[in-house]
Formats: sequence, C-alpha cells, structure tokens
Amino acid sequence: MARIKTFGADDGLFAPRTDLTQEVQKEETRSIRSLHKKPLEIGTTQGRKGLKLKRINMAFSDENYLFVQKEARRQGMTMTAFVNAILDDYRMDE
Repeated sequence: MARIKTFGADDGLFAPRTDLTQEVQKEETRSIRSLHKKPLEIGTTQGRKGLKLKRINMAFSDENYLFVQKEARRQGMTMTAFVNAILDDYRMDE
C-alpha cells in the first residue's frame, strides 16, 4: 500500500547533507574545542558538559565568615566570587 503524503511533513527530512551544513558543523566543533583551551572564570561553566571549576571545602571563623558574607553582599557579588577576588588581588600584589 502506498503512503499518502498530505501535509508535506517529510519534505526535506531525508535530504542529503550539503557542504554548507558540514562546514557549519566543523566550525561548531572548532569553537567547542577552543572553549577548552581558554582559562575558565567564575560562572562560565554552567551548561558546558564535562567542565567544572575546582572546589575546596573550607572552614572559616565566625568573624571571617561574617566579613566575607557582608562584603560580598555589599559589593553585589557571591561569596565565592568575593573570595576569588581577594585571592586574585593577593596574588597580583606579590
């Protein structure tokens, strides 16, 4: 029995790939590979498969914890971003 084609839903579905499509895919592959070579910054790994920032479980004194919490809020940053900024500043001063 022959298949009835009513709405044209199959049109182009099984069409062969064009050179343009293959070039776009090659460019996407190149851009994905280049992402792995760039240094990662805070917040740049979300949604990127296989990419995670290093983590440390740290214990702070009550005074230091409150300082980090209040200063981060005052500057509109997360606590992680604030601590990383402090470490970046310290590293650059040496």
